[in-house]
Amino acid sequence: MSKKFWARVFLGKIFLGYKYFSNSACCDIIYAMKKLEYTSKQKIRLVKSLQNEFPEIAYSAIVSAIRKKDVVVCGKRVKENVWLEVGDNVVMFVEDNAIRQGFSVFYEDENIIVVNKQKGVEVCDGDNNVLQTMEKNGKKVFAVHRIDKNTSGLVVFAKNQISYNILLEAFKQKSVEKFYRALVFGVPQKSEETLVAYLVKDAEKSLVKIYDEPVEASSKIITKYKLVKTMENTSELDVQILTGKTHQIRAHLAHIALPIVGDEKYGDSQQNKKCHKKKQCLVAYKLKFNFEANSKLAYLNQKHFELQNFDW
Repeated sequence: MSKKFWARVFLGKIFLGYKYFSNSACCDIIYAMKKLEYTSKQKIRLVKSLQNEFPEIAYSAIVSAIRKKDVVVCGKRVKENVWLEVGDNVVMFVEDNAIRQGFSVFYEDENIIVVNKQKGVEVCDGDNNVLQTMEKNGKKVFAVHRIDKNTSGLVVFAKNQISYNILLEAFKQKSVEKFYRALVFGVPQKSEETLVAYLVKDAEKSLVKIYDEPVEASSKIITKYKLVKTMENTSELDVQILTGKTHQIRAHLAHIALPIVGDEKYGDSQQNKKCHKKKQCLVAYKLKFNFEANSKLAYLNQKHFELQNFDW
């Protein structure tokens, strides 16, 4: 038996140790590790909790991390699928290559890329966001707009400065139509409606409040919806936003007593628990471009950008 020297890099610190292997020469092994941390909000098994929190991490990688004692619960390393309690601090170390890409390319040409982003992945903030991943893969792109981390669906990136300027102005002028599908608790009183309200953003608390009348520092918001179908105690809505404000759809629908299923910030926490949903059931499923006829990107007006299948 011979022993193999190994080292793992945790947060810039190198942790050293030895493992034993038969018929193996001593050699150095370096693993680049990523630290992922969160606080449990319910009593739940560790593996299931990690799957819910980090959908971009493969199940096999989660199980492997636990087996290697690379998961820490309340300061103690664990090697079993233990029960978590509300408030437990969980830290997991995983190798970079265990983190899945988090999006797929829906459309690409010489000017733009449209990706289908998964839930749990940021567009251009935080670690392993879509922009960062594409740049790591050798694509120079510009983020034009964004959707929430836990909202899935279509996001547009520009591939050159000219396209970036055109797209930025198009989104600013509302000449790009954005459509969403939302699964909500309850049934709307009307099958189709254009909602008008006023939104105030609280940046410190990372949330917004909705008012029926203008108040200080408020912005007018307009949200249209059509009823697609109703289920037992939920409804599927086709939603279009005519103003693009932070958390607009989530907060506006909650304001009219139609909270989005799985929305932990604006939704019904008790109903979410019953449905076992921890991320909002909201998909940015369609984009429609309306460029001027003489625009460099006018050819996109004739193209169809719509997801045919998606999971809540």
